[in-house]
Amino acid sequence: MAHPKVKIVMTLSVAIFLGGCSWFKKKRGGGSAGSPRKPVAADARNGDDGEPGLSHRANVRFKKINLIRNDFARALQLPPNQLCVENGKDCVPNYNLVLGGTDSNLMLYERIEKPTPTSPIAIERVALQACSRRVDMDFGGGAALIFAKIPASNVNFTEAHREAVQRLYRNFLQRDPTDGEYAGHEKLLESIGSMVSGNQVGKTWAQSACWMVATQLESVLY
Repeated sequence: MAHPKVKIVMTLSVAIFLGGCSWFKKKRGGGSAGSPRKPVAADARNGDDGEPGLSHRANVRFKKINLIRNDFARALQLPPNQLCVENGKDCVPNYNLVLGGTDSNLMLYERIEKPTPTSPIAIERVALQACSRRVDMDFGGGAALIFAKIPASNVNFTEAHREAVQRLYRNFLQRDPTDGEYAGHEKLLESIGSMVSGNQVGKTWAQSACWMVATQLESVLY
């Protein structure tokens, strides 16, 4: 179970996640959905340095329940029905509708195309439990798959921390972390070291780092 102070950090992160998420921003402009798209000059598609700019035909969607389940399971190497367990049962179906599922019992046959206000909270909850399970297994004495050789009480950012961060980004986002992202996880370790003491520093950092990567927009959109 997460340390109470870490839960506060995670709750604040969710608030930031909701506030900056483009899901909840209204589209600008008065054009209708069926209006023809105006042609865009070729140079307007490029940045100042000539590199490709933003796509004018981007079709970004949020991952619905099956994609979330499968991607989290693959990234954390857990059985899909063991990501989130409550009262001995898979709890992911509890968030079926807000994660874009359907329910014939409620005669809801069409999936939501945009997340509801509670969709990010559902993703955060599943991610937190899934990350906790992976951390407990990796720190349980067996062969660690992601968090290998993380010092239990060390507040210094070691090579083992860097390797764990790299595995998280590769597993969840299919890319390597940037220098700035490494630095962010190093600062996370410093913050946790000031709130958590003893042998819980390593596990708390691992759980928080995993949760942060899993719930990034880059992870839950496609």
